[in-house]
Amino acid sequence: MTQLFKRSVDVVVGSKRITGLDCAFEIEKTLNAEPNKCSLKIWNLAEDTRAAFEQLAPRKRWMTKGIPTRIEAGYGNDRAPLWLGALRTVPPALHGPDWVTSMDSGDGYLAFQNARVNLSYGPMTPVDTVLQALVRQLGVGVGNLAQALAQLKVNGVGKLYPHGVVISGSVAQELSDFCLSAGLEWSIQDGVLQILDRGQALRGKALRVSSDTGMIGSPSVDVDGIATLKTLLIPGVRVGCMLVLDTARIKGTYRLMKATWSGDTSSDDWIIQMQARKYPSLWDGPTNPNGT
Repeated sequence: MTQLFKRSVDVVVGSKRITGLDCAFEIEKTLNAEPNKCSLKIWNLAEDTRAAFEQLAPRKRWMTKGIPTRIEAGYGNDRAPLWLGALRTVPPALHGPDWVTSMDSGDGYLAFQNARVNLSYGPMTPVDTVLQALVRQLGVGVGNLAQALAQLKVNGVGKLYPHGVVISGSVAQELSDFCLSAGLEWSIQDGVLQILDRGQALRGKALRVSSDTGMIGSPSVDVDGIATLKTLLIPGVRVGCMLVLDTARIKGTYRLMKATWSGDTSSDDWIIQMQARKYPSLWDGPTNPNGT
C-alpha cells in the first residue's frame, strides 16, 4: 500500500513554482465534453508574486488569457500531477489575518469556447480524415486519437459521410455530433483529447479500491448502478479508468465517471469523491479488462 501521509503540494502558474505555502484546491473532472474546472487558494504569497499574478488579469472580471496552471500533490516527495489547465480568473487578493490569493482555471476551456471550423468534404470521405481535421481545429493535444481511429475500424465504422458534408461552426459541437454518430464520447483531460467508445473504460491497469488502498467509509450503489465513494488522495486516478471495488458489501468493476479532488494543507481535506457506473464484469484477475 502507498504510504498516505506527509501531505505536500506544489503549484505552477506560468513559469512560477510555488511550494511550501498553505493552499486549498478543488478539482472537478468528468467525462463530459464541457471543460473540467479547478478552484485554488494560496495563503501569504510574497508581495511581488501577488502583484504579478494580479497583473495577469487586470481587466474587467479579472479574466486572464489562459496562463498554464498545474497542481502536483501527494505525500512527502511523492507528488503526482492532479491538474493541468488554463488560468481564467485572478481576483485581487483578500487581506484579513492573512493574504489569500484565489485562482480559477479550466481544462481546454479556450478551445471549447472559441475554436471554430469551416470545412467541406466530398462523397466517401474516410472517417479518420474528418475526425483528425476536427481535432486539429480544436487545438488541444491529440491524446489517444490514434487508438480511437484504430478502434473505429475495429468497430466497422467506415464512411460516416458517403454523400459528403460541410462542417461549420463550433468545433466542440461538431465533434460532439461526430462522436454521437460514431458511438464515441470525448472530453479534454489535462490539456489533451480523450476519446472513448461510449460507455467503455480507458485502456490500462484497473485501480483496486478498498479499505487497504485508501477508501474512506463504505461506498453506496443506487438503483442505476452508480457507485458513490470517497478515498484518500491516492495516485493514479483518472476519469474513465476502471475501478475494482473490493469491500465487504460491494465487489465488482466500475467505470469512473466523475471525480472531485479536495485538498487543504491546513485542514483534514485530502480526499477524492468519486462517482462510477457499474461496468461489464470482464475483470476476473490480473488480466486487464481491455486486453492490455
